Amino acid sequence: MFLKHVELEDIENNDGWTNKVDIYGYENKVWVMAHGFFKEYPTRDFENTKNKIDSIIAKLKEVSFKIIYIKQY
Repeated sequence: MFLKHVELEDIENNDGWTNKVDIYGYENKVWVMAHGFFKEYPTRDFENTKNKIDSIIAKLKEVSFKIIYIKQY
């Protein structure tokens, strides 16, 4: 089951490239996609998936990313 989609963008990007990261949360995994590549993180359940998404977002915010889109299902 698809749970959440979060899109983040690098706010300090000045080189003309669009640096976006998409995070997709499913019932038992989280996918992080950027520049055509993706990393999958297995999770145990819905709560663990939410925690993993929040953890990834916090790390990206530390390096100048901001949330530009969230869709919760």
